[in-house]
Amino acid sequence: MALMDYGRCRMYRLQLEWLRANHGVSVNWDAVNRYHSASQYTFLINEIISNDMFLNANRKNVIREMKEYASSRVVSGKYFNWMKAEDRAACYSLFWLVCNANPFFLGSNPEHKDQDARKGHYLDNVFEIANGIKFKYIAPFGDSIDNYVFSSMVFVDNLDGKIADKITLIENAYNAWSRHFSLFPRPFKWIDLSEEDNILWLWDYMRKNHIGCDLLPSSSKQQKDFLLATFDNWAGWTNQQFSKQKENARKVRANPEEPSSLKKLLNPTTSDDCRKVFLDYARNAWVQRRHRQKVKKDTTGIKLTAQSRKKLLAIQQLSGVEPNAILKSLIDDAYKRMKEKSED
Repeated sequence: MALMDYGRCRMYRLQLEWLRANHGVSVNWDAVNRYHSASQYTFLINEIISNDMFLNANRKNVIREMKEYASSRVVSGKYFNWMKAEDRAACYSLFWLVCNANPFFLGSNPEHKDQDARKGHYLDNVFEIANGIKFKYIAPFGDSIDNYVFSSMVFVDNLDGKIADKITLIENAYNAWSRHFSLFPRPFKWIDLSEEDNILWLWDYMRKNHIGCDLLPSSSKQQKDFLLATFDNWAGWTNQQFSKQKENARKVRANPEEPSSLKKLLNPTTSDDCRKVFLDYARNAWVQRRHRQKVKKDTTGIKLTAQSRKKLLAIQQLSGVEPNAILKSLIDDAYKRMKEKSED
């Protein structure tokens, strides 16, 4: 989505909504959601009007009323500019807006109806999904800053409320982001999230700890972005979830990557406290996972005695040769002597 198309595309989307609400026009929102330029919207709108006898006969009035409707709902793009600073801010703002827009503020937008989400974006008693948000219904199709910001704009446009109230909502999102970023500037600095396997591990670990997101990611990058947004906007464990955490903690199973391995669970009272507790255990689980992987890859996989390992390291220091290469050389020499002896 090009930056210059933001305003026009938003206006055209609302004009399509007006046509649907006032004249029963059927709109394929799945197709519209994939539009990336204003010309695609104008082509569709002109096609709809031209193919309808009444709309075409009253084209001038129809266009005027469409524009009036759209103008009454669109917030100036300048209020969204802060979201464009980075991917994390852009995705955070979309998640925050969905979490904090009052349920009655959502209205009965047809987009939600078409996607079977008329009851809102929330699920009751969802054990694994953070904040009970049904993100699969509103997630952007792309994974860029432009996609995230445009999705936030469209979400706000569809809210039933005064422009001033929408501006206040956006300003509250900015204040929340500023405060949160000051507390958690790099929450997962101990794990390389440029690696897809690491993203998958953390995504799964968060879900096991009841901090999941029901998004079906379109890419590894989008999965990383929503992973961070889920953590950033997480409201903390519910009483039911926290009880399950404590129950699992008492079991103290062997697998440190399971939430049941928590040997001592603090009693967090705020969402920030919950984040700190979770980060401590996630980091410990990651360190132990890395340690196990290192052990599996260590030398030949054969357990050496402490004395043998000490000697091997001494040879390495003197020769500058890696332990695996030293062992390989010794094995090759021994095997060669064995073959020569057997041939004699």
